Amino acid sequence: LKLYFGACLDRCLKVYDEKLVLCNSLPWGSKEQGTVAMLVYNPKWDELISAGAGGIKVWCCNVDGKVQVEEDIMEKYSTHAERISWKKKDRVILVKRLELDLPFAKDPKTPDAWVPKLHLNIEMQLLFVFWSANVYVYDIDHKSQQYGSDPKSSNEFSRVGPKWIYKGLHEQPITAVCTVEVPSNSKGGNLVVTGSGDTKVKVWKQEPSGESVTLVRYIGNHTKPVSSIAHHKWSNSVITAALDGTVQMWSLDSFEPMHRAKLTTGVLSLTVVNQHQFFIYTEMEVKIFRLVHMHDTFAQYNSAVVAIANAGEHAILVQSEDGSARLMDTRTAESLSTTVPAFSTQGLSQTIYSRKQRRLFMLLTNGEIHVYCTKTNPSVRKEVWTTTQKEKATCMTLCSSAALGLGGSER
Repeated sequence: LKLYFGACLDRCLKVYDEKLVLCNSLPWGSKEQGTVAMLVYNPKWDELISAGAGGIKVWCCNVDGKVQVEEDIMEKYSTHAERISWKKKDRVILVKRLELDLPFAKDPKTPDAWVPKLHLNIEMQLLFVFWSANVYVYDIDHKSQQYGSDPKSSNEFSRVGPKWIYKGLHEQPITAVCTVEVPSNSKGGNLVVTGSGDTKVKVWKQEPSGESVTLVRYIGNHTKPVSSIAHHKWSNSVITAALDGTVQMWSLDSFEPMHRAKLTTGVLSLTVVNQHQFFIYTEMEVKIFRLVHMHDTFAQYNSAVVAIANAGEHAILVQSEDGSARLMDTRTAESLSTTVPAFSTQGLSQTIYSRKQRRLFMLLTNGEIHVYCTKTNPSVRKEVWTTTQKEKATCMTLCSSAALGLGGSER
């Protein structure tokens, strides 16, 4: 059973079945509700969160005078589909359970403040509300709230203020938020990923108490405002979309881009469906993307990798931006031998490995060639070859002596 919810201009909540046939039309039961700009479904308690001109409110389903989210009903039914009662027409009314206290709505400068977007962490029951460059976090779990004395009355509800406030996260208004839970045995807190009108995407780490966040990494930017961010938990990555039509997938292990797609029109929203699919919508289209297995993380480095070369059977040679070189076992990702050039103002230009001699040749930008023995880890420098400025080496290659008429070994 699938249901679709729509907030309409007649101040009613429309309920449609999976064939888009209208099943029910429920008045909000609140004169001050106003126009609803966004609906978020909370599957844990089978309730709806509305945001718009009337503020942010949490609504539950009242059937035959009984609120459907009470503990005894939740224990009786095992699945979300079995406990949905939104289709029972005359027997159903909407009950406002919570109303959020919005600090920015009290500001005389923004008396008609609308909240166009929300992010709900279903597992933790935390609702993230973003306004300007700030993020307001609310605890909407039933365990932390109380019902009014009469659940049949739409006038009885709880009002809750923000649990935490994160201020000044971006230079322009925040337009997208995503949360990533880390393992419980991790020393750090959960991650919060934000995007804004300044086109930037930032990763923040929550303190264990949750009261503040610290910037972890700026992972790049689009060319127009970020419109949506979603967590892809199966690959420990986030997918970002923007009004410039770009959709990018970012690894949360290396904070590097994993994949990028470019559409002809701006993306308004993005939702991850499952491990293999996500969908986006633009002004005129809804598109479904399928994620294929792109790669596994082989190894991580503190410095950017600038070159990779074959080093014989089951081995590769990795050259890093910091001037180091490393022999890696392709089967286990184990470091076989690591070498760092002697302190020098010269950078590393090229590396070549001789498997037969087990030697590593490193060409520096000043023309020197440093020769390392890789029988140990770390490698040991054995020789330094120098040339005159006139004969300065600019590149090198490895070839057999037979090809030069000098015998059978490599030169």
